[in-house]
Amino acid sequence: MEPDSVKKSTQSSKNLKILQTKRLSHNSKCPRSMLCRRGKFMRTFSLPENCKTDHVTSSFENGVLKVTVPKKDVKNNYSHVKNIQVN
Repeated sequence: MEPDSVKKSTQSSKNLKILQTKRLSHNSKCPRSMLCRRGKFMRTFSLPENCKTDHVTSSFENGVLKVTVPKKDVKNNYSHVKNIQVN
């Protein structure tokens, strides 16, 4: 698999789509025979609300695609604790 054949895109900040198209042609020594293989892979991942879709990075090494989606800094909503008296 070639890194140039893999495309990634984000759709409406909620989905990450990975698409790979593959075409392999093999000519044998015999002029009358030819092997041609084609393949297509597509996968869509739902992204959480707290991610930075503008900062998605990817790397391709030894046939493994690694996609990193960083999280947004979320303030802790539990920082203000109020004690409630029970009667």
